[in-house]
Amino acid sequence: MQRKKIANDYDKTGVKFYRNGDFDSAIDNFSKAIESDPENPQFYNNLASAYIKASALQKNEEISKKHHLLDLAIENFIKANKLDPNSSEQYSNLGNAYSRKGSLDLAIENYTIAIKLNPTIASTFNLRGLAFKAKGKLGVAIDDFTAAKKLNPQNKGYSKNLENALLQNQGIFEVKQVNPHKYLRKTNDMSNNLDDPYDDMQNKKL
Repeated sequence: MQRKKIANDYDKTGVKFYRNGDFDSAIDNFSKAIESDPENPQFYNNLASAYIKASALQKNEEISKKHHLLDLAIENFIKANKLDPNSSEQYSNLGNAYSRKGSLDLAIENYTIAIKLNPTIASTFNLRGLAFKAKGKLGVAIDDFTAAKKLNPQNKGYSKNLENALLQNQGIFEVKQVNPHKYLRKTNDMSNNLDDPYDDMQNKKL
């Protein structure tokens, strides 16, 4: 019981560092949380999220370090999913990590698992749609953007993605490739307590 308390304290401290943009310190604290309680999937999820944030800070000439951090993120998201195989959010997070690395097939695979586990999260349909669109599969991308818009009709990004895909499918104009990490807003779809609208950490109550 004492070890779990210590682990939770490290995790809470890690979240504070994460929110303040000190991702190295966040990584250190989430790692210590795992050392104290290696059976909590949340800690792996948070550690992976910190690795993703750290990777985003790397400059273009540091691409190898960026990919190494993304690999560490993927490794920890996989561990989280093994401990909790029924978490749609964690599979979506793993899909996000693969998407950031450019591994679109693996991203789509994990988004699909997330959707099967919870078909009510609009952002997962939107992200899978963007991955399909990046692969040139406009038909299934349109289906996903339609589902995202239906689940969250207030999100202008989802509507814009659907509109662009429909126009591109009709050959009306060429649309600049949409960044898969764009057009998400702060809703309860994923992580409503965090500043980044494309954040990989699950909701935390400090």
